[in-house]
Amino acid sequence: MSAVVVNWNGWRDTALCLTSLLAQEDADLRIVVCDNASGDDSVVQLRTWIADRPGAEQERLHLLPLERNRGYAGGLNAGIRWAQAHWPAALFWLLNNDLHAEPAALRELVAARARVPSAGLCGSVLLEWNEPSRVQAVGGRYRKWLGVGWHEKTPVEAPDDVCLTMDYPVGASLLVGRDYLERVGPMEESYFLYGEEVDWVERGRRLGYVPVVALRSRLRHKEGASPAPWEACAASPCCRSAMAW
Repeated sequence: MSAVVVNWNGWRDTALCLTSLLAQEDADLRIVVCDNASGDDSVVQLRTWIADRPGAEQERLHLLPLERNRGYAGGLNAGIRWAQAHWPAALFWLLNNDLHAEPAALRELVAARARVPSAGLCGSVLLEWNEPSRVQAVGGRYRKWLGVGWHEKTPVEAPDDVCLTMDYPVGASLLVGRDYLERVGPMEESYFLYGEEVDWVERGRRLGYVPVVALRSRLRHKEGASPAPWEACAASPCCRSAMAW
């Protein structure tokens, strides 16, 4: 299994995230860290951090520097392509860098996906970074004709802790299968920073896939600690109209 983490000027957050990913329970996980042309010393710092890890962990990590900032979707797509070429895997875990995953986060994602035959994108419950007893987001809801979306913060109950009632899982933590990538295609990069997971879910829904939230998969999230540059995002027509689909 492969994970992709996108970094932009946030190597300290990324190092904390990677530590939690390397500690996942029952997971043979390899991780691509995709640096989105950071303007600080992220690449140097992350190379040093990886070099200081034990040998077995170093073999599970790869740093992929990009020549330009391609946004969140572009960074994830680049990391997925690298992982597909070097570490053949059936599942890909796509993550923000400002997360700390609970030890069972990935195991619960995989289990929830397995319970839904038509599962498409599978997301996690996000918790507040400084107050992890509070839910930051269970999933997302939107109103297509109004172009309005928001995160649902109210805890929900569902059979087997698999929620199928959200319009989309939040893009900070997504599990996607190789079949979804082949049939639906990659994330739409023109969104750059916001709205890409909504578009991706809708494209999958048209092919019969169902978005899933694994209620036992939990990660603390700083939210917006290391976004892509706003100037580049604002220049994107899809970012200005995130519900353009």
